[in-house]
Amino acid sequence: MTPVAPLEKKPKAAIRTRLEDYPKGARKLIVAAERLFSQHGIDNVSLRQVVVAADQANNYAVQHHFGSKEGLVEAIFTIRMAELDIARSLALEKIKKQKRIKPQDIVRAIFLPILEAFDEKQQHLYADFTYELFHRNKLKPGSSLKDDIPPYEDIAPAVEELNLMLKDCLVDMPADVFNTRYRLAAEIFLSGLNEHRRLTVTGENPYGTVESFWQDILQLTIGIYLAPYPPKP
Repeated sequence: MTPVAPLEKKPKAAIRTRLEDYPKGARKLIVAAERLFSQHGIDNVSLRQVVVAADQANNYAVQHHFGSKEGLVEAIFTIRMAELDIARSLALEKIKKQKRIKPQDIVRAIFLPILEAFDEKQQHLYADFTYELFHRNKLKPGSSLKDDIPPYEDIAPAVEELNLMLKDCLVDMPADVFNTRYRLAAEIFLSGLNEHRRLTVTGENPYGTVESFWQDILQLTIGIYLAPYPPKP
């Protein structure tokens, strides 16, 4: 019997983590889609609307570049998570140098980079898009944060490590409760971005300074994790 040569495995396609990694047409689609998804909701925007907003002649441009709407959503999410992970990796290195790591420090390292990595316009796009992503499947049975967002372990190793460190600090908290609190904490912080925008527009900042505002939002975010479990009556 003639031996059969083993099939060669195709190399895994490189993950594109920057907008610049895509061709010009795809970049236009990503920018237009993020804006439309943020404004109207992911499932309320058609691919045709994205194509028109991106000024693309091919009605099937999304399918050509991303395969589907889900592929486009994942591309947006991947780019933003990779951008954030650069700032988060710096925060992670600082934490590792501490003699004692507190959960408060880890939460700060997860959320504060959102303010550092993005300008104000990008912050609002990120907040609105991520909020839509979180709530996209909220009424589906068995929906969880892990199921609602694309996998990010390969593109954002710093935040993945920070999440594991936070879980280790809260070992008595069941995984499902931790995931629920993670979602709630993220929503508090993301809502803070939109509330800050409202206060800026109205000129009515009861905190006096921007620093005081974000300190309060951060305390609320940290409190979500540190509230006793099981809850006290």
